[in-house]
Amino acid sequence: MKDRFIIFLFLSVALSSCTLSLKNDVLSHTDEDFTHGTEFIYNKDIEAANKYLRKIAQAIPDITFGEAEDPTHVSAKIGQHIYTPSDLSREDIIEEDNPYAGWLFGEVKRQVLREDYRRQVGLALGIIGRNSGAEFIQKFVHNDLGRGRDPKGWDHQLGHELGVVGSLEQSEVFFRYHPGGWEVDGIHGAELRLGNVHTDFKYGPQIRFGKGLPSFEGYDEHWSLYGYTGGNLRAVGRNIFYDGNTFSDSHRVGSEPLVADIGGGLITQIEGWEVGLHYTYTTPEHKRRESGGHSIWFLSISKALDLFD
Repeated sequence: MKDRFIIFLFLSVALSSCTLSLKNDVLSHTDEDFTHGTEFIYNKDIEAANKYLRKIAQAIPDITFGEAEDPTHVSAKIGQHIYTPSDLSREDIIEEDNPYAGWLFGEVKRQVLREDYRRQVGLALGIIGRNSGAEFIQKFVHNDLGRGRDPKGWDHQLGHELGVVGSLEQSEVFFRYHPGGWEVDGIHGAELRLGNVHTDFKYGPQIRFGKGLPSFEGYDEHWSLYGYTGGNLRAVGRNIFYDGNTFSDSHRVGSEPLVADIGGGLITQIEGWEVGLHYTYTTPEHKRRESGGHSIWFLSISKALDLFD
């Protein structure tokens, strides 16, 4: 397990050009539902991208309701997500709460990016189960580093399963103002995901305000500081972390058909380095949850490192 984790980190850094995103509910004083996520995200102009990632992005069909466009950028991601029930002290299956689960995955997206417009078509492949490394990571952080309670129920995590998710996302700026030297804009977008891990559709708006707001193509200023707030509504057909394994029996609690996310954050950028603090509140995602919604704070750090190109 430790060797797999080391390989995962090595590949993540090698692919990074680079955004590191760490999501955790520790600041909300909980360990439940989606409890932690680590993602390394590579973004690059298609002509300057790693040749293997460029070929994959160009091979993904441009699913669109309008005229197909050649990709302008490629995005790749390696990530690990961890899900747990709220009571980590129990060794039995907690029938009224969601199962332990891990999702280790890679994703490539072909992107069409303009100043006020973005379309992404992606394909994610990964594994659910013990080989995801989620049990090792949580026990290492909680037990070896002393950063939480000993999670005792990992023997009942979701079973091994190959995960496949296709996605289509389109977003655009629908207004922009410059009051008193400041900048305010609004973005709305929709995303469709289809697969055995996630099948859902979401739509939502976002308002940004501050100095040096980036376009979909990136930053034009050497220094930026801005906040944002927004949300989305998701229609959920399947969420494996609540609906259980697709092809075998497993513990399941049933996903809610409608879920809302509301949040905001503060982001600063200096000479290409970007640091952001983000917050998201999510309404209950499974049918047996009685304790209300769930909060996540997370930190994102990014810098174009031009590795593995």
